[in-house]
Amino acid sequence: MTASRHLFTRGGLGAAEKEDNEEAITAAVAPVAPGSKRIELKVAEKVEQIGGGIALFAGVIGNILSILVLRRPNLRYNTISLYLTILAWSDLFMLVIGQGGRHWLRSLTGFDSLKVSEFYCQFWQILAVSSVYSNYVLAGVSFERCFAINFPLQARRLLTRKASKIYLLTSLIFSIVYRLHAFWTFKISIKNGERSCGIDPTNYFAKEVRPWYDLVLKWGVPMIVIVISNIFIIKSLYKAKAMRGKLDAGGESGKGQDQKLKSLAVMLVVVSITFIIMVSPVHLNYVVNASFDPGYTTPGKTAAIQRLTFAVGITATYLNHAINFFLYVISGGDFREEFKQMIMDWFPCLKSKKAETSLRSQQLTKISEVETSEKE
Repeated sequence: MTASRHLFTRGGLGAAEKEDNEEAITAAVAPVAPGSKRIELKVAEKVEQIGGGIALFAGVIGNILSILVLRRPNLRYNTISLYLTILAWSDLFMLVIGQGGRHWLRSLTGFDSLKVSEFYCQFWQILAVSSVYSNYVLAGVSFERCFAINFPLQARRLLTRKASKIYLLTSLIFSIVYRLHAFWTFKISIKNGERSCGIDPTNYFAKEVRPWYDLVLKWGVPMIVIVISNIFIIKSLYKAKAMRGKLDAGGESGKGQDQKLKSLAVMLVVVSITFIIMVSPVHLNYVVNASFDPGYTTPGKTAAIQRLTFAVGITATYLNHAINFFLYVISGGDFREEFKQMIMDWFPCLKSKKAETSLRSQQLTKISEVETSEKE
């Protein structure tokens, strides 16, 4: 792609163009003769076009549906729903600004909207604040669940909606401040005769500090909080389940609650593992390529492979912003039931059909019971 073809120099990617932190690093690719494009580049383009399109459209629809379900009366008044609603808004904004406003457009046309002006090149980095904010929202809700399960009495006093709003506002301010470096680390430059928005190669912070700054604050801290919180949650849930099983002595009274506990545990594991799998590659790729000097001029093959790893990493990152709705539906029983009820409210005809089917099923059951008793 035209926007990402830049020659590597000695010093590796640290001396080449570096993209903003939500797309890690644009791997520079040496120009190739027409008709001789490497297979890695062709795959990278398809990954960005197809994967980016899926993330954009499925994510926009999914996050809007998440917001609508979480705002329903049965869910809207608890703090977890508040966190998940803000997370959906943050993910939605990131998909529209990131994929719709830059990446997917560039993968289809080769045009990078950020090269229009230096101000927009820098300001877009601030607009992409959701790439940081979503991680801290997820970390916040994970910690709150962990605290509520392990310290229920203190949680009633401390974990109020007001406290949650204070945390969400504080983490948003932190995320914006975190991104302000873009006003002095990004600029428009001319590469191979074309305007390009990227890191200022003469800026020490951008070249030497920022990769580790991003790895620790954007990815490392939220990931550690999410993983540790969910480990304690799952441990507490299964401990409670085991104790209840002994008290019930094989009875049926705890079955319904056990199913809810199992559903919550599965949802926590799925969300945590998904976050780690989807977000980790782009940050690790960024640090490795941007911070470690390979000590040679990168050949075309290696550059093409790096271009492919970037495409996979950035697409996975945006898919992480897109799939939470589907994870909620698959693993969250209460969310799934509210979603079904919302669809029924939108389409009353489905509700009547469901009631009719249920009535018919009950009638058939009664008929079967009568026939069985007559035979006896």
